[in-house]
Amino acid sequence: ATGAAAGDKVTVTIGGQTYTTVLDAAGNWSVGVPASVISGLSDGTVTVTASVTDAAGNTGSGTHNVTVDTGLPSVSFNAISGDNVLNAAEKGQALSVSGTSANLAEGTVVTVTLNGKNYTATT
Repeated sequence: ATGAAAGDKVTVTIGGQTYTTVLDAAGNWSVGVPASVISGLSDGTVTVTASVTDAAGNTGSGTHNVTVDTGLPSVSFNAISGDNVLNAAEKGQALSVSGTSANLAEGTVVTVTLNGKNYTATT
């Protein structure tokens, strides 16, 4: 915190809750945010704000955006050979296994294991 001194008050707001602390001799600060506040944050961008007030009452502030992403990744399969049954004619042919994914970044590698052999694709 440029221009601030040890002992200056720092106020931090996250998730609608406000916490206060003071700068240490090196100009650092830290606040503990309860797990109940963190777990209450919705997915998306959360803005954390901090302000410091010096002994003369001058205030400076800053913000920092954090992305909350709690969606669990998932994959699902489309029907194999249209009906999930391999008949005698289909058993001797190449097989296409496909499906969909959710909550995975584009370019994520998906591995399908069939009879102990791994096959990979990307989202």
